[in-house]
Amino acid sequence: MKPECGVKPMKLVRKMLAGDVNALSRLITMVEDELIDVAEVMQEIHSRLGHSYCIGITGPPGVGKSTLVEKLTSIIRAEGFNIGIILVDPTSPVSGGALLGDRIRLQSHYLDDEVFMRSMASRGKLGGLSKKVKSVAKIMDAFGKDFILLETVGTGQVETDIVSIADTNILVLMPHAGDIMQAMKAGIIELADVFVINKADLGKSGHLMADIESIVSDRKREDNWMPPVVETQAVNNIGIEAIFKEIERHRRFLKNENLLLQSRLGRATDEFRELVKDEMSTRITKLLHENEIFRKYLGKVETGELDPYSAFREILNLMPKF
Repeated sequence: MKPECGVKPMKLVRKMLAGDVNALSRLITMVEDELIDVAEVMQEIHSRLGHSYCIGITGPPGVGKSTLVEKLTSIIRAEGFNIGIILVDPTSPVSGGALLGDRIRLQSHYLDDEVFMRSMASRGKLGGLSKKVKSVAKIMDAFGKDFILLETVGTGQVETDIVSIADTNILVLMPHAGDIMQAMKAGIIELADVFVINKADLGKSGHLMADIESIVSDRKREDNWMPPVVETQAVNNIGIEAIFKEIERHRRFLKNENLLLQSRLGRATDEFRELVKDEMSTRITKLLHENEIFRKYLGKVETGELDPYSAFREILNLMPKF
């Protein structure tokens, strides 16, 4: 990781915290391109986190997530809130960047100074979420955005890792697509806080609603929240206000039950574990390629002198105790 030439990272962070939108944009680019020490940035902004309310919007391709984000943005802006939007797109095979651009997808909000949009490439991450999305959401939070809308890529499977970022998770489905079975297999049914049946004008949305309500009623959640089901026609701006009302109702529920802070602390704990696991995995992989002792035991396994489990136990005994 090499800092961008001529840039003092913490000076950039301080400018961002002071409300400089150009510094915000540049800082996000540096984080996404790994041109800055992300851990140092996160330490610097930690005291400013917790203002934003993050809404995750996920679902299979073609259900109208982007249109829903556009319309929901209008509703939230009409309430006087400022917004950060993260659009996780497929990775371009040519540039490695986001395949779709925010200018194309949310043109009606592009000139709004109170709306900051960023398209990010999924970079092949399982579930469609880039490893940098969480950091970018935190930076937008520190910048002072009231709401952050996070739309996942929808790569053919419904993402479940969105819950590691969002306070309220919205699962968007549509009639006739067979998405309900896919959602059940992926486990997102248990994780969704609000269900949206978009393109309800296609017909048979009532059948899908009945299926969702039946599944939800059979799988009582630990927090006792009963996820509502909202029918919408996003392209016609129908049902969007109802979605925002359910988001606000869920937010009040979390606060009243003292679950919002508890949930965020739980996600921070999970993030810590993930960081440690990733770093340990990286170091062990490096050892496997560079350390003579590891190479010696690999050789013993390759020649059949030792079985994998015996070699593993011997290596484990040689490692320092943590």
